[in-house]
Amino acid sequence: MQGCVRFRLAFVDLTNAILEEANLFGVNLGDCNLENASLEGANLRQANLRGVNLKRANLRNVNLRDAVIVEVSLQQAILKKADLRDTVMYETSLDEVNLRGALVEGCDLNYGSKRNTIMPDGQIVSDKDYKPCGNE
Repeated sequence: MQGCVRFRLAFVDLTNAILEEANLFGVNLGDCNLENASLEGANLRQANLRGVNLKRANLRNVNLRDAVIVEVSLQQAILKKADLRDTVMYETSLDEVNLRGALVEGCDLNYGSKRNTIMPDGQIVSDKDYKPCGNE
């Protein structure tokens, strides 16, 4: 998007924030605390979420396409019907995350730890050699 201003909100405490339907396209949320936040329907396309705490966050129908989700805790987050296509994701905790109906083409979920994770097809999976990662 030509002429688009990108924002940086790094290191901000947004615990319990309500950011539903927010347009956060390309925002840098590096190392923010969004625990228990509601971002349902938000646009986080191309966002930088490196080091973000998203434990128990509501991310239903969120657009995370082309985002960077590295060293993130998504423990117990709800990502039902989220768009994760072409998202860079590794060293991320997907423990007890609900991904039912999420779009994940081009996003490798194998680089995150999974324990009792509900996959897009509804299958519940746990890593064979479980080792937690992300912001535990």
